[in-house]
Amino acid sequence: MPYKKTRRASGPHPAVIIGGAIGVVGVVTGVWWLATRKGASNGVVPAVSSDGPGTWLCVGSTVASRCDAILTLIRPDEVRHLVPPQPGSFFVEAVAEYVHANVRFVDDPPLCDLWCSPARTLWRGQGDCDDHAVLSTSLIRAAAISANVAVGRVWTGSGMAGHAWCEGVDARGWFLVEGTNGAVHRGCRPAGYELEYVLTENFCRRVAAA
Repeated sequence: MPYKKTRRASGPHPAVIIGGAIGVVGVVTGVWWLATRKGASNGVVPAVSSDGPGTWLCVGSTVASRCDAILTLIRPDEVRHLVPPQPGSFFVEAVAEYVHANVRFVDDPPLCDLWCSPARTLWRGQGDCDDHAVLSTSLIRAAAISANVAVGRVWTGSGMAGHAWCEGVDARGWFLVEGTNGAVHRGCRPAGYELEYVLTENFCRRVAAA
């Protein structure tokens, strides 16, 4: 079945999920750091296209095509300058809030399942679910936290649709980052999410070897 991406996943605000004053302070502090660092240079020269930084791909609907995209586009070095020296316990929540605040959801252009690298997504200031997921994963990996892009389906309110998001594990345990609305879910996938596969390096190596 073709990969049809949803417009935006529904879910609570990350501050509601975290709960408590210390959680909210952690998120606000993290978002403040990220916001003040937006556009700063880290000395890394990203791949540059003719009309902006970073790079992009039109990605096919096969697992192999998505694996190729992930290996090409997840680039922690493009966003490492946005990561504080000591990310803190609520850095994942700060990333979710930052991505939601700085990347407006837009549909892909006709005839192209467009996936962008982190620098390009931030330069554009917009993207769809896979762009949010790639950016979130890159930011979290830049803080030396395990994270990967997951692909599956999500309930949209009227039916299930193809979707991509970020999953990982930090010092507080397993998490899911929904960059399209800034939500973070911990412990398990919430109702309405159906996982097809997680695009880890090991998974993609097995796909390539098959």
